[in-house]
Formats: sequence, C-alpha cells, structure tokens
Amino acid sequence: MTMKNTILILALSLGATSLSAQESAPAAPMNGAVQQPAPREEVLAVAGQLKEALGNVHNYLGSMEKYIGVAEAGKKESLAGLQSELMASKTGLEAALTEVSRPEQPDWTRTKADAEAAISKAHDLLARTKKETTTAVN
Repeated sequence: MTMKNTILILALSLGATSLSAQESAPAAPMNGAVQQPAPREEVLAVAGQLKEALGNVHNYLGSMEKYIGVAEAGKKESLAGLQSELMASKTGLEAALTEVSRPEQPDWTRTKADAEAAISKAHDLLARTKKETTTAVN
C-alpha cells in the first residue's frame, strides 16, 4: 500500500464520519423561530426593578394599618381596599420575580412583558396609595 492510498483511505473515513455526525445532529425547529437565551444583563435589570417595586409595595403594606387606624371615618374603607390591592400586587410581583429568575426561559419576551406590566401596575398603585393616604390622614 502506498502513501497516496493511505491518505485517500483516511480522507474518505474522516468524510464519512463527519457526514454521519451531521445526519445525527438535532433538526432546527420547523417554524424558523430559534429560541435565544435571555441576556443575563437584561434578566438582572428586570429582576432589580421587580425587587425595587416589591420593596416599595412591602413598605406601604407595613404602614397601611397605621393609616387605616388614623384615617377619617369615610376614608377607612377606601384605604382597606387599597391594602387589598397592594397585597395582590405583592403576589403578582413575587410571581413575576420567580418567573424572571428561572434558569430556563422558554419565552423571555413574554416573561419580560409580564414583569414590566406588573412593575407598571405596582407603580400606578403606589402613586394612588400615596395620594389616598395623604388625603385620608390630613
């Protein structure tokens, strides 16, 4: 056997090996949508915003009993309703934070949109709560 034949046999066997490896590679999704992992910096930023909003909601929840206790009689019911809304917002923020913090993100775009909606809702509720507590006590 000559050197030329040996090189030819090696080249053919390497070609056949790479061809069989390509055939066994997993197929790409049929719909053309390739799922990309969520960018780490973006996940951390959204998680930070959720934690900040959650902390603010938690602080107001801690003060609501005091506000309800010193509010005018007609405003107590309104403040109790806000307290319930704050508790619901807290639950929503916690759920969004749990979802954002998952290591596997099947649909980051939807998860991020849900988290941003929870943050926006919490900010609106906090602004309304601040206004209501100020007018109810003064």
